[in-house]
Amino acid sequence: MGTKELGRALCLLGAIMVLLSPEICSGKAHFGYHARGGYYEGVWSERPISGINLQLVSVCAVVDQGEVASPESDPGYLHLAFEVSEEFEEVDITIRGPGNYLLDRVERDFEPGFNVFEWKSRIVEGLGIRVEELEPVVLIVGGMYIPCFVSERKPARMPPVEVYRVGFQTNIEGSIRYFVRDAGNLVLEGRISVSANVPAEVSLPVKITSDHMDLIAILDCEIEGKAMPLRQCFPIKVFHPEAAAARGD
Repeated sequence: MGTKELGRALCLLGAIMVLLSPEICSGKAHFGYHARGGYYEGVWSERPISGINLQLVSVCAVVDQGEVASPESDPGYLHLAFEVSEEFEEVDITIRGPGNYLLDRVERDFEPGFNVFEWKSRIVEGLGIRVEELEPVVLIVGGMYIPCFVSERKPARMPPVEVYRVGFQTNIEGSIRYFVRDAGNLVLEGRISVSANVPAEVSLPVKITSDHMDLIAILDCEIEGKAMPLRQCFPIKVFHPEAAAARGD
């Protein structure tokens, strides 16, 4: 076989391998992270973070969604529901999922009261991600986290929160001690083990009387045999249905 024939054969073989790759066959090659009309979504390449890092990657409200589901069918979309108080306007939305799925950079203004952000479910479904595997965060810019929930059906209002579920993530193995304070009073504490770059969820079955709770997390870890604790405080806004009713939401 001559040089030209060998070159053509190698090019043909390369083209066949690309076409038969799992990503192409499953359509996942189209799921890269980029702008999708009002937000960015897709599979992104995670960049390593230097130093010790402790993040709150999800703040979910565990609710009875059947109680507030709209009778309107909205196939092909997912819905992120949350409540914004009158004194807050600008919020930042981030939704993560398995396989480095990411949705963020939402270009939309939200009004005080009940809000629903909806987006097409094609990529989530194409990646085989279940709704309960999504990790949403709604953050008041420069302020508190807002509990939220993801639903396949469009919610009509914010229901009472039964339990708060939060997800921690760190880039080092260790354990996390967590404390929940309501108006300065300790109402819950616990400890969980964490692995590097793997979300660890905690349920917080608490009744908060004030307008927010302080979630204090202390990451206990060692670097080169030396204890290196890291302390973070995450303020979380608390939704009270009676206050919303008084506002007429």
